Amino acid sequence: MGDRNELKVGVLAAAFVFGTATGAYADQPVATWQGGYAGVQIGQLSSSLAIDYSQGGNGTSAFLSTASPDPGDVVGGLFGGFNWHGTGPLVFGVEGEFNWSHAEGSADEIEIISSTPGLNLGSYETSINESAALRGRLGYASGSSLLYVSAGLAYIQYDVAYDNPPPCRAATLTAG
Repeated sequence: MGDRNELKVGVLAAAFVFGTATGAYADQPVATWQGGYAGVQIGQLSSSLAIDYSQGGNGTSAFLSTASPDPGDVVGGLFGGFNWHGTGPLVFGVEGEFNWSHAEGSADEIEIISSTPGLNLGSYETSINESAALRGRLGYASGSSLLYVSAGLAYIQYDVAYDNPPPCRAATLTAG
């Protein structure tokens, strides 16, 4: 009867060791960055534009004007890419994105240096309606982390319009 108990204990011990070893192996999967990905994104677009115009100097009357029509708004788009990860730690990838927005900005052009500083000369209207980028990636994988650098080309549709109202013509008559 003692032999049966020893056999049961041996089978249970083997099952316990086998189950534990399998569970430990399953908890430590090998990380890979191989494969494709795609998604949607949403964020804030903010652009800074300074328009400075100068004329004159060198014995003529100097003129300087400035305007800063900074467009900004919500931006959203699509992105996707693919990574190649061999047996070593290096990861190569390519990704692209396309974004839409309705970012607009406007500013008056103001004289800074002239015979009439502070005069409103006209107005600028700016808009950004779309942007895109295509990048390559080189990365170093370490477990479930990926350190990488990327570089590529970018496109932005940036429109600027200037409205310069005609100068006001007037006459004056004075007496004394």
